[in-house]
Amino acid sequence: MGLVSKRILVNVLLLALVIALAVGAWWWKGHKNAAQLTSLVAFSVGDVKELVIKRHQHDEQAELAFVRQEDQWMMTKPKVFPANKIRLRQVLTLIDEPVQAEYSADSDQLSAYGLLPPVLSLKINDQIIDLGKSNPVSGSRYVLHQGKVKLVNETVFSELQSDWLYFIAPQLIPSKSTLQQITFPDGSMANDAQMLAWQKAEATRLEQTQSAQATEALGSISAKLADGNLIEWRLGKLPNNDWAFDQVENGLRYRLPLDQVRSLLPKTLLPDAQ
Repeated sequence: MGLVSKRILVNVLLLALVIALAVGAWWWKGHKNAAQLTSLVAFSVGDVKELVIKRHQHDEQAELAFVRQEDQWMMTKPKVFPANKIRLRQVLTLIDEPVQAEYSADSDQLSAYGLLPPVLSLKINDQIIDLGKSNPVSGSRYVLHQGKVKLVNETVFSELQSDWLYFIAPQLIPSKSTLQQITFPDGSMANDAQMLAWQKAEATRLEQTQSAQATEALGSISAKLADGNLIEWRLGKLPNNDWAFDQVENGLRYRLPLDQVRSLLPKTLLPDAQ
């Protein structure tokens, strides 16, 4: 090998070494920074058994409470209902968000961050997380956890301020319940296709009956579940082709569109569908 060829080979090897060192430094820096970004709590979403949302307002919605039973969530405050587990899972993504910064703060700073008092608070298992204002530059939110102010890039703040009805499961039949029988206002029973449709039926909107729009009453429907429990609805037709399934005892209205109602009811109750 000539002298020129040897120099070329040496230069190539040196260039390769420089590239390798640069890649290694980049990899180390990235992993070091990633390791420094920790989540708010040490447990995962699957470990959460209890969730309390406390909004600092003086009405029946100031506190919403939920407990998990196996893979099902129940609302326990302000009323007892099966909870919308998809929406609760979205709320709990907060605990997986990496902490962007962490520092101590005195009372004046806490007030400036909207943390004294907080805008709202979460109790997740035994952990208290207070949420304050968002950072005007980054959009991340200031939270107070275990005496430290932390900056977290979250997407759940608006959901946490939603009406309590937002967190109720929309299914007419509880998701883990087995439907045994549906009885219509004329005394007839649902056929197999209707039973399947009822088992899957979900409201597009939930309302409180005492503040809901008046309906054209069409009688009562009852559902018998395999565990012996009964669910009753007062059926009503709304002017805009939506239908109301009111659980009068619970004060809750399940609102469904006509397209879905067609699969639930006999044609005798649906003159427009004949």
